[in-house]
Amino acid sequence: MITVSSEQLDALRSPRVDKFCAKLVHRQRARHSEKCKPYSDEELATKLRDEMLYADDNGFTAKSVLERYADLSLAVGFGFGKSEPWATEIIRSSGEEHGKMNQLERAAVFVIRERE
Repeated sequence: MITVSSEQLDALRSPRVDKFCAKLVHRQRARHSEKCKPYSDEELATKLRDEMLYADDNGFTAKSVLERYADLSLAVGFGFGKSEPWATEIIRSSGEEHGKMNQLERAAVFVIRERE
């Protein structure tokens, strides 16, 4: 039997995540130019990488869902999945990723409106 450590799994997924985040940087700049202005491409890629790893660790794996998660990260704030109790509750709940993403987006609308 072959045993693979979590470090080995991280090493395997790292290039895939980095490549995806490089593409996300361009997507996010095109869609959310004002929110991205404070960050260099490298800084934005690092922040998005942290978000994508957290999302992946919590069962968000579909490209379309991860792109939506990245959009929310810019709208609500990087790290929202860990720092916002409402988001943490949804992310850790049972259910499939598309349904949880829909819930996150619906809840985020109210949070964003409160902040305006």
